[in-house]
Amino acid sequence: MSWLLLLLGVVGVVHAANALAPRKGPTLVFAWSFMASWITIELVWHHLFLGALATGLLVYFGALDEPAGVLGLVLMAITGVLLLVIGFSTGKTRVTMHGALVDLEPEPSAPRYPRSHVVLPFLVNQRKGVRRLRNIEFARLGGRHLRLDVTRPTAPVPAGRARRPALMQIHGGGWVIGDKREQGLPLLNHMAAQGWVGFNVNYRLSPGVAFPDHLIDLKRGLAWIKEHADEYGIDPDFVCVTGGSAGGHLTALMGLTANDPAYQPGF
Repeated sequence: MSWLLLLLGVVGVVHAANALAPRKGPTLVFAWSFMASWITIELVWHHLFLGALATGLLVYFGALDEPAGVLGLVLMAITGVLLLVIGFSTGKTRVTMHGALVDLEPEPSAPRYPRSHVVLPFLVNQRKGVRRLRNIEFARLGGRHLRLDVTRPTAPVPAGRARRPALMQIHGGGWVIGDKREQGLPLLNHMAAQGWVGFNVNYRLSPGVAFPDHLIDLKRGLAWIKEHADEYGIDPDFVCVTGGSAGGHLTALMGLTANDPAYQPGF
């Protein structure tokens, strides 16, 4: 138990310190640093709680009987302090977000994001009043089947409203990795709970394809969404596009190249 606590302390300190000051260097080091800091920061309170729980159990079962365990306890205490620094630092983003969205506050009756999904992120796919249709093919290119998922409300369209607004989500991943099943789900579920219809769209990735194929694939997805507006009850003239990381870059390109024939060959 002593050596297990020491190992836990070493891993904890390394990852917490890396989250505060990510490592740079060779590709493998950078990849580890990026993934480790991302997970640590996103789930900082989960790491703090689980680390304290694991430490308590190991101490209870005799981890402090040897010097290695004592050192491990010290390292876990340092880890806890570093995680608290990260947690309170990231909390400052709430002020920035509220300032940016001050004119976009939802109506008092609008559904709030479930706190249970913050505490237990794996519940993200369980949203009341929301249904997801998976793996709908919108194009076939170069032997690849391009598919999208549809996230929609289960309730009928409210009286007096002919169509629902639509949201197209583009995943990130440096144009080389990523999938519609992994990103944008909290956003799409929350928007669907408020009456939107979401489309999580896949596109071909590098190095299998090169620019502008990623953009063209997504424009095909947008064209498909507009063509199937009646089927999903959406307004074809009110389709918003969003994305993160590489998906954010592609989102910007979608807006900057609207109706440019160079990026819409044959459609």
